[in-house]
Amino acid sequence: MRFSRITVTATTAAAFGFLLIFAFRAGAQHPEGKSEESFRGRACSDRTIRGDFGIKFNGASDKGGSIASVTRISFDGTGKFTGSDVSSFGGHIIRRTLTGTYQVNSDCTGKLEFLSSVTIPPHSAPGDFVIVNGGDEFFIINSEEGVTANGVGKRQ
Repeated sequence: MRFSRITVTATTAAAFGFLLIFAFRAGAQHPEGKSEESFRGRACSDRTIRGDFGIKFNGASDKGGSIASVTRISFDGTGKFTGSDVSSFGGHIIRRTLTGTYQVNSDCTGKLEFLSSVTIPPHSAPGDFVIVNGGDEFFIINSEEGVTANGVGKRQ
């Protein structure tokens, strides 16, 4: 069977067109299999940040000077988290484990809280955050009185 050049070109163009349409409809893929476009349109929940993140945090305290830390945190998808960090509070290095709770609002903002062992007795350490980059990143501030600190969490 002989194919003309026009038949082969038309078939190739049709196949290429189909691939372009399929790729366009699929969009950029989010790690959970959702397209980036559908992530922007959906409501966030505790499950949005389920998984492991690294956080870099910097700031200052009215009482202790500068604050810097690196943290590894695991969100369970149901409002609880665990983690560990190495922090410098005014030049004093502290290694600690963290256990706390978090809540994500439908607009992708949220709050978290854990018991901080930096002071004696330990005190509640709250934070507020906003989820960005398709759920792979968040910006966070310490919402504790007398502390000005913020950080960025990135999915590992």
